[in-house]
Amino acid sequence: CGQDPGLREATELRLLQLRPDLEEMYRKLGTAVRSPVLVLPYPRMFDTGAGGCGRLTGGELAFGLEITDALNGTIEQSVLGAGLPNVRYVDTLEDSFAGRGACSADPLIKTARIGPLLGAAASAAASQEILHPTAEGYRVLTADLLQWLEEHPA
Repeated sequence: CGQDPGLREATELRLLQLRPDLEEMYRKLGTAVRSPVLVLPYPRMFDTGAGGCGRLTGGELAFGLEITDALNGTIEQSVLGAGLPNVRYVDTLEDSFAGRGACSADPLIKTARIGPLLGAAASAAASQEILHPTAEGYRVLTADLLQWLEEHPA
């Protein structure tokens, strides 16, 4: 899929279209509440330079990282565009899984390797969990969020 220029172009266009909607939503939310609104990014699920794993090729992993980074950039720019001091982007979480992505030996993400894929084929619930954080992955995200809050008091 990463080699499909039409898919790349459609993805870029959709992200451009998404930004004004996100800005408006963050602006409305930020003016509706006085408390901080923390906007979380998508963590990078794959490590840079990872070879293929499971049914995903190295090129598909790189494309997945590009999409994740572009989406996070759109989200961050939308937060900035909302222009409200109580709406904040938590950039730290982007790299919460660094070194322990879906293709690593000790992943914090439910992997795309053949074993989990076969298990997912037998269960609708399991299939929805592929490429989502494991329980430990959620603990890491929570710890990183708490650390960010310590470093960026509201």
